[in-house]
Amino acid sequence: MARGKPDADPKTTRERLLAAALEVLREEGWASLSTVRLATAVGIVQSGFYRHFPSIEACVGEAIAPIAVDIRGDIAARRRAWFAEEVDDLTRAIRHYQENLAIVVERPTLAEILLKRRFERSPVGALMSAFSEGLVADIVEDMTSARLRRGLATDAERARLAGHMILASVYGAIELLLERRAHVELAGEALARLGAALGDDAWLSGTPPKVPPPPRRKTKPKRAGAGKAKPRAKP
Repeated sequence: MARGKPDADPKTTRERLLAAALEVLREEGWASLSTVRLATAVGIVQSGFYRHFPSIEACVGEAIAPIAVDIRGDIAARRRAWFAEEVDDLTRAIRHYQENLAIVVERPTLAEILLKRRFERSPVGALMSAFSEGLVADIVEDMTSARLRRGLATDAERARLAGHMILASVYGAIELLLERRAHVELAGEALARLGAALGDDAWLSGTPPKVPPPPRRKTKPKRAGAGKAKPRAKP
């Protein structure tokens, strides 16, 4: 049993347990989590952990809930406000992406866990995967709604593929922002332009855009007799 100080302030201890769980997830992943590890980190005995959470899964679920609730909820609220204007304008789309990126990077620990653990085979990985699928569904709904408002046909399979491509780019942008190798304004503009390109009418309607053939290389005309072997001179 881990040794530590008595659990004097339940509210503070609970918050510290949640913070410790997030830190272990960010640095090491699910496999390194245990009730002993978290109890020791906050200075309580192991049995004190169960005064706050029935299991390690319950603790982690509450710790990362803001990813699914707060972050996605904020993004969804902004999306609804944007689409309520019924204006499909690139400038508005750029601002929309910039605001959404800002929401994520304001929570760097949660953002880093999302990037690192979304493919992990663990309860955390499953939650991150569900969050990603939810974002793809939101993107597809956005693109479909925009096309329907303009009276255009939609293609669910292509829209979903576009959604996954946009989300992959969003995660790449978040990683660059966390590493301070990009800023929100530029990243948001790039994502908006990518979304506009992937949501192109011809592409989503199933008619691929016409791609011009590559230019032919100009070849010099062969001279008469070129390429023929010269007769060997007689000794």
